[in-house]
Amino acid sequence: MDRTPPAAKSDEIEEVDRFLASEAKKEADELYAGKDTQMIELSDIRFGMRTSSPVFTRQGKLVLRAGVKFAEQIVWGLWQLVAVCPLLNPISVLK
Repeated sequence: MDRTPPAAKSDEIEEVDRFLASEAKKEADELYAGKDTQMIELSDIRFGMRTSSPVFTRQGKLVLRAGVKFAEQIVWGLWQLVAVCPLLNPISVLK
């Protein structure tokens, strides 16, 4: 049985979240630096668009990495997510 106090588990989870966010941002910079991008709201996403930077919730949880192509399932999944957990910013996509 795991006897790690809940606060310690929470700290570990936050550390992993920060690491994943940092790596996702580095990856986006490497892939899309200098590319033509635009910021759009979730309501303006169209199937086939591609993220140019990571997408995060307001709590800092990584939702999508850069380079994800918006398919129907991903768009509907985002709509379901934002109903309970809003996104941090508008979404950056390639033009």
